[in-house]
Amino acid sequence: MSPAVHLGLPAPRASLGGGGRASARLREVPAAPWSTLASDAPELAAAVAGRFAASERHVLATMTVSGAPRVSGSAVQIRHGELLVPVVLRSPKGADLAGDPRCVIHSNPGDGSMVGDVKITGRVTGLVGADGELRPHGRDAVDVLVLLESLQLSVRDQETGEITVTRWVAPEVPPLDGPAAQAAAPADAAEDLR
Repeated sequence: MSPAVHLGLPAPRASLGGGGRASARLREVPAAPWSTLASDAPELAAAVAGRFAASERHVLATMTVSGAPRVSGSAVQIRHGELLVPVVLRSPKGADLAGDPRCVIHSNPGDGSMVGDVKITGRVTGLVGADGELRPHGRDAVDVLVLLESLQLSVRDQETGEITVTRWVAPEVPPLDGPAAQAAAPADAAEDLR
């Protein structure tokens, strides 16, 4: 069974149900930590990490209460097998993610040379506790874990102008019991779309 995929910021909150909070629909789309990408496709993970390290600020898109996208500058860090973005929960970006954890991260476009254009579709986790309340903290930013649903790296060859697109999709996680639990996960979810 191939992994589920969606690109960009899909349907507005109203279609998610649950009074505006992300609900069961989000569980249908597989998501994985950065360490899964690094294990599945180490060369791709290294290229993407290098692209994020090349610039201090990148672009983070979230969804507002009205369903409109909000685009903000954001740092992106990869530490200890996790993709992290700093978020102040009292900010508009923090409120967006607390209400709907879906996000898109786009690498800084830089000089337009297409040295490595990265787009990640994912969702944050850890903003809301088991009680449904926001994690307590002050006015400072906290690093929030981003689980990856899909990732796309576009690289332009400087000599030929040819663009190579590599795409990775988070593998589906089999249920904890039943015959599907014994089914092997796809060995390599990265594919070259040249």
